Amino acid sequence: MSIVRVDGRFSLKECLGVGSYGVVYRAQDVISNKEVAIKLEPCSRNPSSLEHEFNVLKKLKGGVGFPQPIWFGRELSHYALALDNLGESLHNIFASCSHQFSLFDVLALGSQLISRLEYMHSRNYIHRDIKPQNILIGRGDSKHIVFLIDFGIAKEFRDSATCAHIPFHQNHAFVGTPAFASINHHLGCESGRRDDVELLAYTLIFLLRGSLPWFNPDTTSLSNDVILKLKQDTLANRLCYNIPPQFSTLLMYSRAVKFAQKPDYDYLRTLL
Repeated sequence: MSIVRVDGRFSLKECLGVGSYGVVYRAQDVISNKEVAIKLEPCSRNPSSLEHEFNVLKKLKGGVGFPQPIWFGRELSHYALALDNLGESLHNIFASCSHQFSLFDVLALGSQLISRLEYMHSRNYIHRDIKPQNILIGRGDSKHIVFLIDFGIAKEFRDSATCAHIPFHQNHAFVGTPAFASINHHLGCESGRRDDVELLAYTLIFLLRGSLPWFNPDTTSLSNDVILKLKQDTLANRLCYNIPPQFSTLLMYSRAVKFAQKPDYDYLRTLL
């Protein structure tokens, strides 16, 4: 990587991670001396997922548990997005805890994440890629706050001016992460708020159980078709065997919500 400074003010430090979009670095704002995160994406990607993420984050600005966008632009052959630098992801914390969280931890995470979905949905966006890698813990004064990140495939489900919900369509190409995707998304159906809730349900069940029938962090990934069949064939109460029944209820509720229906977030919080 030939880039050492972005926009003349963000000095790149170590690499924090690599994703489908590009690379994320820890960086220092030489003007404010604040530590930030810089995401870099090759300009050959068109349209830019980082520009889309920047625009989504501006719409979510002010919400608790969302990184604040600082700057977006071009640096040499890359697009760059500067945003809050946060703490460890649940993916990394989970691995350090032998792939299992306590019930107390999962309930606390779930309660906060339902509030993140409620706020994001109130701003007319769905996330579409909720998973442990996209959930971070804050730093410093925000160390008790759970953050939802990575809005590269987030989508506006409702027109902000007219409040009209997008129509239902089928035959959509798959985007996101197969292990945590909703059944309807696997089937090519248009995503809605209900799908974010189903993604969250799989994530919480995974964090409590340590694995899913179609996903174990220590084994080779299965194909999308195999994952879909396992999700369709595994009853919710079987998936949630030996864990509190509220998780089964959460999953069944997410699958019962109609496409354009607003989830009952207060009810979801009572489950956790």
